Amino acid sequence: MSDLAHLKIWDDPAIRDSLSWYLEVAANRRPAKCRIASTLATHIDPAASSEAALWAELDRLTPIFVRRWQAIRAGASLPATADGSSLLELCRELAYRMLAHCNFCAWELALIESNAPMLWNSNFFITLESMKILRVLTDVWLPDFKFGPGRCAMALTKTPWYWETVTRNLALIAEWSEDFSIRHLVMPNHVECCTYPVLEWIAEHMPAVPVFHPDNFCDSASAKYRDRYAEIARRPSRTELNMSWRRARELGLKFESTTFERATTHWA
Repeated sequence: MSDLAHLKIWDDPAIRDSLSWYLEVAANRRPAKCRIASTLATHIDPAASSEAALWAELDRLTPIFVRRWQAIRAGASLPATADGSSLLELCRELAYRMLAHCNFCAWELALIESNAPMLWNSNFFITLESMKILRVLTDVWLPDFKFGPGRCAMALTKTPWYWETVTRNLALIAEWSEDFSIRHLVMPNHVECCTYPVLEWIAEHMPAVPVFHPDNFCDSASAKYRDRYAEIARRPSRTELNMSWRRARELGLKFESTTFERATTHWA
């Protein structure tokens, strides 16, 4: 991690501002959130408490955690680890309980990842309960925002309530002043129905957040390929990529500068 701060990506002010906490943690200038959580003692024994008591204790400790995190972001020192059970153990116990009855994601099934720094790379189709736990553990968020508000999410991934769930969770991390960058997949035949509304929503609600995209490629030779993917079973065309970049530019979004293909390829 010693050379991380020297990467060219940090020359972009939008990226540096949006991922400042990640850089501080990765460069060992600030402690990861899980270390901060370990300094806050609980009033209950997580393993011996009911799930309702665990949620109540999480709600009590979260504002305290946020104030401590903000103070550490501003330069305060990390307090000593709590004696006995801490907020970190409480979150771990809650995660185990949620995984046991499969309601971590909005499909009612997911796995929790973990440290230092902890990056939550996610399709963001997750529940509010999961978001509350992740708030005190995740140092940087890399949410996907793939589909528009129409039927595309259902048609391609059989995912209901996609737009409502993802926009709600994005609004939450923005409200919490978290470090995040949005990943949008530009898909062939889905620029107007998906890319445009996604970019427009971001421009309206969080215009300073960097948006980047890996170009889509759905391989028809893959064992995971299904007939319903036929319309996206190719790379985006030059026209489709230019349409996406043009719309992002019109909206004033940080889109082209965070796209490797745009930086290294000269499109007409």
